Amino acid sequence: MLAKAQALGLNLPDDLQRLAVARGCNYYVVEGGPLPPANLRFTNEELAVALLSAAVPPEPQNIRIAAAVLSSPDVDVSMLAALAETEGCAGLVRYIAECGQKYEPTVIFWSDLLARLQEAKIPSGPLPHSTRFIEMTGMIRGQTGFFTHWIRPVPAKA
Repeated sequence: MLAKAQALGLNLPDDLQRLAVARGCNYYVVEGGPLPPANLRFTNEELAVALLSAAVPPEPQNIRIAAAVLSSPDVDVSMLAALAETEGCAGLVRYIAECGQKYEPTVIFWSDLLARLQEAKIPSGPLPHSTRFIEMTGMIRGQTGFFTHWIRPVPAKA
């Protein structure tokens, strides 16, 4: 994935993060140059896996942005799982899926992804806490309580 990204002219890893922002991951702030074109021939499955690739040290910001990208509505679970296995990051994707299922137990995407990655080993060492993949608050429009929302890309307005 990283070789394909570089062939498309992306400087790693910063342009991967900028591409995610260009595709709607507005929750995250990335420094540096202009955003790459959102329609670059690099799928969201490829983008998420490139951010998590075993060929680069796991950076918390990359993992958090990848978690948002891989939960895009256009992501194909089977393609994502296959790419993650090939690129050596299936354990990280499994960790993200476990976190996703914790906060969104009724979303079938997470259970499908976990079923495909059931053999993947979650890497040891520090990983972002599950709360780093969500927005949470104690009050929304006068309602008190604990509300969570998985951080996903915001679709571009036409």
